[in-house]
Amino acid sequence: MTHNVGQMLVNAGRRHGPRPAWKAPNGERTYREMVTQGARLANVLRDAGLEPGDRVGMMLDDVAEAAEIFAGIVFAGLIVVPVNRSFTAYELDHILGDSDAGALLYTAGSEPAVAQSKVRDVLRLCLAVDGGAELPPNVLSYAEATASADVEVAPQTRAAEDAVILAYTSGTSGFPKGAIISHGSVMTCVRTAQACQRVSNFGRMAHTGSLQFSAPWWALLLPHLYAGGFVRLLGTYTTESWFDAMEQDRTTLTYVPSPLIPAFIELGRRRPEVIERLEVVLHSASVAPREQIAELVELVGDRFCEGWGMTETVGTLTTTTRNDFRGGSEADDVYASAGRAGPTALITLVDDQGEEIPWGSDRVGELVVEVDTLFSGYWNQPELTSQVLDGRRFRTGDLGRIDSAGYVYITGRKSDLIISGGANVYPAELERVLAGMPGVAQCAIFGIPHERWGESVAAAVVTEVGASLTEREVIDFMRSRLASYKKPTLVVFMDALPRNASMKVQKHRLREHVLAAADGVPG
Repeated sequence: MTHNVGQMLVNAGRRHGPRPAWKAPNGERTYREMVTQGARLANVLRDAGLEPGDRVGMMLDDVAEAAEIFAGIVFAGLIVVPVNRSFTAYELDHILGDSDAGALLYTAGSEPAVAQSKVRDVLRLCLAVDGGAELPPNVLSYAEATASADVEVAPQTRAAEDAVILAYTSGTSGFPKGAIISHGSVMTCVRTAQACQRVSNFGRMAHTGSLQFSAPWWALLLPHLYAGGFVRLLGTYTTESWFDAMEQDRTTLTYVPSPLIPAFIELGRRRPEVIERLEVVLHSASVAPREQIAELVELVGDRFCEGWGMTETVGTLTTTTRNDFRGGSEADDVYASAGRAGPTALITLVDDQGEEIPWGSDRVGELVVEVDTLFSGYWNQPELTSQVLDGRRFRTGDLGRIDSAGYVYITGRKSDLIISGGANVYPAELERVLAGMPGVAQCAIFGIPHERWGESVAAAVVTEVGASLTEREVIDFMRSRLASYKKPTLVVFMDALPRNASMKVQKHRLREHVLAAADGVPG
């Protein structure tokens, strides 16, 4: 059994050669083509002087070349560094510089950032995957560079503990930090995906995510390639084009991000034939209102799968099962739950003193995990690593509780915890309540400084089309359902909530917006 990601891809190419593996708006690849083109790139990278363990930036739109590029970097024994394609030159240079990258491959959408990059000229190699005739200085055409390269592939021998991905997290403040992900962790995640994400043999996925993030590679993309499946990258899509692709491909698995749940439900009711073909409707990454999850389950039934994980845990920590939505769940509230621990994870709940909180307690604590897929630490940040990693125990920074049957409930981030007058206020609890108010389309709860209470609760609200709400109505609604200290002292109405590229609400931006408008600390 191989622990080398590159060898796994070579094996997939041998097993499934002429089968379609990967499709994007600009073309598609068979398994054989993915491996052959990956070998060409691996040899180009080696010829440029890159050595095993060197880092290679990958700043890609949804393109057919993406799978072969990932494969080629890994075949050469190098470390993949996914870069957010929407980053500016300043942000790109931080990641290239921090990782000491030796090469970069990018697509047209990132040309402005690459053209202005100050690090680009010190790279050993910079390849434009789909650039025009006019390329920036010291940038070569990917197609031309690989056209005459050797097609023989011999994946560089790498041990299970060797790094294969350097995953920069989308931190809410400051610069992103690089999480070191090993071959062994990725391969364990790939193999457990059949249990946790229900990736089936020869399954067909409609991928609504983005290649600029690391998690989809180990959680969904590589597991489908390992199992002989087919991946459709949607590119820029609407809900209609998403359903069209699923109908055309006979899709078995798709991922539904929280903001798209209402649109998915609405169209799914009108196109039940697409829903019927699906085997899995996956949700994770951010908490959705309980009522929306219940409505989604009403539509898709036991196809629904919920999970919880993060970059540092390399895959899903918890998962729901089909039986959870067939009336057999033992959860206190399965629609609000992230499921139970997966087959390689041990999850405990601890208080501020590090003492374990037993299952079934109403107390909220920090979730601490031990898992076979754990990351190896933060790149060049040993002090930060030691703060969260104690041997094989990782302090997630997520707050929650565990019911008597072992189901996990996420309450929010420890960094988002609001302490008002000495009382803990958990944003996720308030957001679930506020999301149920008629006229509220989206909402976020966050803390702001308060002269008397230290912090107070603020709410950002996006109303439904045609709805009209006032601050007083929102506050009164919350007061009628929650303890008085949990009610917002401030409500701001917005056209849209600020989100990062992974569609998580950026609460620091909401806080900055409120404080700038108030010109100081609200009284």
